[in-house]
Amino acid sequence: MQSAKPKHQGNPKKISKKSKKDEPDNEGLDPKTIEAIFWEFIDDDEDMELQLPPMSRESRKGMHEIAGILGLKSVSFGSGASRATTLSKIPKKMNQRRGNRAQVRELFERWAKTVVAGEEWVDSKTKGKKKKEAGGGARGTKGRKHKEGDIVGQHAAKIDEANVGYQLLQAMGWTEGARIGASGGLEAPLKAVFKSTRLGLGHF
Repeated sequence: MQSAKPKHQGNPKKISKKSKKDEPDNEGLDPKTIEAIFWEFIDDDEDMELQLPPMSRESRKGMHEIAGILGLKSVSFGSGASRATTLSKIPKKMNQRRGNRAQVRELFERWAKTVVAGEEWVDSKTKGKKKKEAGGGARGTKGRKHKEGDIVGQHAAKIDEANVGYQLLQAMGWTEGARIGASGGLEAPLKAVFKSTRLGLGHF
């Protein structure tokens, strides 16, 4: 087993959350060195376990995700400033670590920022979800979520003469502001009010 510190004695133990002052501060950690040791471990079929040096909570989170992509088991152990992570190879997932290397190298670039700049680690699933919400949903809603009682489409732009339906109504003699229908019709279109509760329509 490769290790950057004395071998851990005993079984890993889960501990309660510690305050940031009790966390390792990544002092002396070199991201490039850690990545080089990581790839050396991955390519060595005989070495089945790698113990990493203590690192911050955010850096450990990133390492757990990186390990998962390549089919490695990752376990953090210890407490306070000595909390570290051990990576283990799973025999039945040996082929998984042959692929996904480009993705892992991109993650290592982000991981390095948690070491050097102390940035927060956002896992890839959460990162993708936030990006989707920021980019907008269907029909330009820009990720907006309706709340109980909201009028759906109230922020939509008004239909003008460029709209095909508007032009068809005009061709049949309709003018803006007039009602539609032989029996008088509605003066204003019906509004769709968003409802998220399970209460019946007649409940007040």
